[in-house]
Amino acid sequence: LLDIEIVDHLIIGQGRYVSMREKKLGFD
Repeated sequence: LLDIEIVDHLIIGQGRYVSMREKKLGFD
């Protein structure tokens, strides 16, 4: 369960990070 939670957290984190980057690039 811990492994799944960690992987899921990383995937969500990366998704948010990419979304933030795309928004910043869009504003730039």
